[in-house]
Amino acid sequence: MKDDEKAGVKSFAVRLGGRIRPVLSLFALTIFATLAWAGYLNGQGTPYYVVSVFGSSALCLWHIWSFDSKDPQSCWEVFVVRLLTWLHASDLILRCLPGSSLCRGAGL
Repeated sequence: MKDDEKAGVKSFAVRLGGRIRPVLSLFALTIFATLAWAGYLNGQGTPYYVVSVFGSSALCLWHIWSFDSKDPQSCWEVFVVRLLTWLHASDLILRCLPGSSLCRGAGL
């Protein structure tokens, strides 16, 4: 956040200051509640709740509460881990779309 303040960036993190973790946690819990509700409406089973709701909420809340907002290196590491996770997940999803030649080429 120090870098943002020095550069004059008006980011969400600068605006919230020390309240960033509770606010991000509230956003995250809202997302997980809607995931659980969607699973209920679609009749999903236990694997959905374990992986999609519990697994993603545990990982997300761990990221929110484990980094040091005053340490740029810590912030960067969390950012990179999340970026790589999303890139990998996106790759898997795109490979397995119906009719995807990538899916057939991967032997899936």
